[in-house]
Amino acid sequence: MVHMKVVQPESVFNRHPLPMWIHDRQTFAFLEVNEKLLTVLGYDRFEFLRMKTGDILPQNKPPPLSLNSNPDFPSGHSPALLQIRCKDGSFLQVHVLSVPWEDDNPVAVLVTLLLLRDVSLESRTLEARLRISEFSHSHSLDELLRKTLDESEALTGSTIGFFHFVEEDQKTVFLQNWSTNTLKNMCTADGKLQHYSIDLAGVWVDCIRLARPVIHNDYPNLKIKKGLPPGHAHLSRILTVPIFRGGMIVAVLGVGNKPTDYDENDVLAVNLLADLAWDINLAKRVEETLRASESSYRSVMDQASDGIFIADLSGRYLDVNRAGCEMLGYTREEVLRESMQTLAVNDKSTPLRFAELMEGKTVISEREMIHKDGRRISVEISAKKLDDGRLQGIVRDITERKNEEERVRYLANVMNRISSVVISTDVELRITQWNRAAEELYGWKESEVIGRVIDEVCQTEFQENQRQEAHYDLTHEKRWQGELKQHHRDGRELWIAASNTLLEDERGIYIGNVTINHDITKRKRAEDDLRRAKNAIEEINTALQRAFEREQLASRTDGLTGIFNRRYFFELLDYEFSVSARYQRPMSIVMFDIDHFKQINDTHGHMVGDEVLKLVAETARSQLRDADVLARYGGDEFVILLPNSHAQDAEFVFKRVHKKLLSSNLKMRDQEIPISISVGIANYQPGMETTSQLVQQADQALYAAKNSGRSRIVVSDEED
Repeated sequence: MVHMKVVQPESVFNRHPLPMWIHDRQTFAFLEVNEKLLTVLGYDRFEFLRMKTGDILPQNKPPPLSLNSNPDFPSGHSPALLQIRCKDGSFLQVHVLSVPWEDDNPVAVLVTLLLLRDVSLESRTLEARLRISEFSHSHSLDELLRKTLDESEALTGSTIGFFHFVEEDQKTVFLQNWSTNTLKNMCTADGKLQHYSIDLAGVWVDCIRLARPVIHNDYPNLKIKKGLPPGHAHLSRILTVPIFRGGMIVAVLGVGNKPTDYDENDVLAVNLLADLAWDINLAKRVEETLRASESSYRSVMDQASDGIFIADLSGRYLDVNRAGCEMLGYTREEVLRESMQTLAVNDKSTPLRFAELMEGKTVISEREMIHKDGRRISVEISAKKLDDGRLQGIVRDITERKNEEERVRYLANVMNRISSVVISTDVELRITQWNRAAEELYGWKESEVIGRVIDEVCQTEFQENQRQEAHYDLTHEKRWQGELKQHHRDGRELWIAASNTLLEDERGIYIGNVTINHDITKRKRAEDDLRRAKNAIEEINTALQRAFEREQLASRTDGLTGIFNRRYFFELLDYEFSVSARYQRPMSIVMFDIDHFKQINDTHGHMVGDEVLKLVAETARSQLRDADVLARYGGDEFVILLPNSHAQDAEFVFKRVHKKLLSSNLKMRDQEIPISISVGIANYQPGMETTSQLVQQADQALYAAKNSGRSRIVVSDEED
């Protein structure tokens, strides 16, 4: 039987940053494991403590130090690089450091794993921590802090170190100690126990403001620094690390003036030493408090946030702290009249496990206790047997946690049952949740995408300016909706209607996003088909319209001259004649032909004659208004309709036309062909009943012009 002190859940062992376990070197059974090892290997505490070392260590190469049957075996590293089997079947390469757990318990072995990538740093840091732990047994708190600073300087290559405590108000810090080298060779400023306001302090308290380690590798050129007091050591680089306890920063450890830039390895090393120093600091304070008086013991008990119950071996309560009384609704005197059997719910599935307690094991279990008002409270109990034989149980109310777990399970079940795709991501857009609908839409299982960037998994393609629009809406409205293109695992294109909501915690800090997506691929394809059909119809309509316009134009115009033909002229004449008759508006028509046109054709040929016709038509058109209608009447004869014009107006216009034609002789083979026209003009007269009357008058005037010698203009007289 193994006799050992059971490790407390909140002890240095459980919070240690290196993976560690304790096992029985005779039976190879695991006795305890810390949280870091469970995280690295992927087990939970219950299943790990049911295994033995052979379940995770190679059978052919067991580490000789941890399995040595000699009670007086030496401690140290295993000589070979080992492989440790994880829960998922993968292996980690490690070195093993084994030491006896307690001097009075030679069969218990403490094993520390050093991951291959961290062996150098971790081993040096571990050795420094061991030196600090041994140093603390025989030295004061002040000396311990200075020792921690000296070790931090040695690990990081720094030449300056300081340790500040932070007041509970989180607004004030005070210098607790300098390193040995700082006091001896570098700093003459008197600042021991001096208090500083965090709001007024310089960049060295940035780690408090930002609640994380801070590195300034170019301190002299910082624009926001506030300078150093007289006698203070010169700073070229500085690393400061905050120490957290109970969600608050309790201290700051800083080092400076490393010859090269500080990096994350320095942060890790300093953080490990600072954390240990603070734990030892607290332990020393607790020891002093316990030694001082029973009232101090009671003060520590009552300051604990978890319930602490002390019972004898029969289960009868001997002591309880204030948190335990408040949790169950009893006074201290009422609790001391009860026992573990009466306040704990009798559940066969969760027995009290007295046998394990008697063996010296720490028993951690979840069960229910009975409140004074009769309701049941879910609690987590970490129980152990104390050195004096009493039983101690640290009890934490986990009702809210259980309710939250139940709510999360319910929401997860709902998410997997709804048809919408629901995806949640962290601040780096890495997937944290991927429901069943997402698996069906994209073809990826949740286990395959957790931790991957969502846009890489879905191969997101934003439309033009859409990414900037989404960023703006999420920043200002906390939500963005839009349609974008993504892809199935097999490469198929998907159109998605996405609704993305930004998530913030209760302090307004951005913690991630949740996206609800719907597949609109069929709709988008239908829209594309409809758009293509519409475009095709529009193209056909345009072609038909153009053909119709060409047909209309061909039916109205003369093919040679490009002016209107005789048929269309009479359509327009009928309309304008009716307007003039109705509103008694003036209207004139002009008829003219080319003098001696037959002679031109006979002498020069019909092609030259065609050129003459086109020249006459173009010259006449250039002198007319937009409202005037010029048409080819037949052969070399032309007719013009001049709406809202008197015969005198028409005569004035055709004097210009006649003059221009006389000066526009057609040149053919160095020979000029003279061109002149004879013109007859008629004016609408009240009483006219048909257009033929008006055309007849213009024709008679043209005839008169030709008979009187040609190349002249004759205006019809109503009396003629």
